[in-house]
Amino acid sequence: MELSKWFTEGLDSHLNTDVLKNLPSGVIQKLKIAIGLGDMSQNLFIIDEPFVGCEAEHAGYMNQLFTGALKDKTVIYTTMDPALITSSTHCLLLEPDGNQKYFGLPDKVMATMG
Repeated sequence: MELSKWFTEGLDSHLNTDVLKNLPSGVIQKLKIAIGLGDMSQNLFIIDEPFVGCEAEHAGYMNQLFTGALKDKTVIYTTMDPALITSSTHCLLLEPDGNQKYFGLPDKVMATMG
């Protein structure tokens, strides 16, 4: 999904409640990630469900970020996406009540998920 369709003024586009409430969820997700990743000098990034509401093109871009610009950073994200889980170096699996079920390598998380 090309962002220029929604922001015809490019970086000079003004965001307000009326604009945001009319955007598709995939565009909103891209905006959240762009704002959060705007300062790549940070060493810690926390991302909630990076692929929810996004098409395959966006998922591919995020995977490039994880293996490229963010590979030497600490990235914490929530996900149920098997591709993201298997590409992780460490996983924390929580019980439904929020207690820790497992912390370690992704293969055990995948086995638990069935």
